[in-house]
Formats: sequence, structure tokens, C-alpha cells
Amino acid sequence: MDNVEILDAVTREYLKNYSWSKIEITEYIPCYAGFFLVVEGYEKEKCVDTEICFCSHDLKVSIFSTTEELLRELNRRLKPKWSELLFTKVGLSFLVIMLSLVTLCILVFIPTKPNDQIIQLIGGALIAAIGFLFGSSR
Repeated sequence: MDNVEILDAVTREYLKNYSWSKIEITEYIPCYAGFFLVVEGYEKEKCVDTEICFCSHDLKVSIFSTTEELLRELNRRLKPKWSELLFTKVGLSFLVIMLSLVTLCILVFIPTKPNDQIIQLIGGALIAAIGFLFGSSR
């Protein structure tokens, strides 16, 4: 995707919504999902409006007429997914705690006596994970 393709997609979208005679992109701001673009709209060679839009990598354009619309979109895009949260310090600590507790519960209900070293190892991992969980700052 190059600047010409982006300009074509943005121009098509803006001409659907506005009666501007000319559209100019003054700034390309790349992000992980596409580009934020500063767009100036001209009527009779005079700039009448400046807006921000977003163009994704598949050339879908979202126009933001107000700052509020832009902030809502940024907030939606910046919220981490559960899979991203899982691989944080707190998420990994929680995962280790849950696995340790399940393993300890299984070992308690086994009819034969489990090896003391295994229980100490699992207990140490549990204590370390709890320490990371409660010792981490946000």
C-alpha cells in the first residue's frame, strides 16, 4: 500500500460525504493497523476544513468529523484484548497460581502419597506467583 492508493481511497470516501473541489493529505501518521491522516478540504482553492481520518491496510476509510469521534475510536483500538492481558506479569502470575492450585488439589486426592519434593516445588512456584501478583504495581 503506497501513498497514491491511500490518497485514492481517502478521496473517494470524502467525495461521497463532502462537496469539496480538492482534497489534500497534509500528514500521514502510521500505526499498527493503518494510517491516521490529516485531510484538508478545499473549495475554490481555499481550505475550508481540516479533519482526521483513518485508513486501514485494506484501504477502508473512517472519517472523524469531531474530536469526540476520534477519541472514541482510539479508545476502542487501544483497549487490550484478553490474550494480550494474559501475557502480562499479572496474567502469567494468575495462570501459574491457578495451575499450581489445580495440581495441589489433584495431588491431595491421589490415593498414594505424593513425593515431598514435588509438593515443595509446586508450593514454591505458587508462593513466587502470589508474590509477583501482589508485589506488582500497575
